[in-house]
Amino acid sequence: MFKWLFYYWLNPTDTPAIESKLNLWAYINIRIFKIKVTSQIVYYILGLNNIYMKKLKIFYKNLSFELFYLKLLNYLVLLIILFSLVIFL
Repeated sequence: MFKWLFYYWLNPTDTPAIESKLNLWAYINIRIFKIKVTSQIVYYILGLNNIYMKKLKIFYKNLSFELFYLKLLNYLVLLIILFSLVIFL
C-alpha cells in the first residue's frame, strides 16, 4: 500500500525508473526545494514595490525577471490612472 502511494514518482516517464527507485526521497526533496526557491524569488520581487530601482536583473532557469517586473509595474500604473479617470468622471 505504501508503494502505491508514490506511484507518481515511480513512473518511468517522469524520471528514469532506476533513479526514482534508488533516490525516491531525494527526488521529492529536490522538487520541494525548487518550489521554495521559486516562491522566495517571487516574494522578494514583490517586496521591491516600495524601493525605487531602475534596473532589476534576476535570472532563474533562463528567465529574466527584469522585463516581467517592469512590465507589471507599467501596467499597474496604467490601470491605476485609468481607474482614477473612470471614478472621477
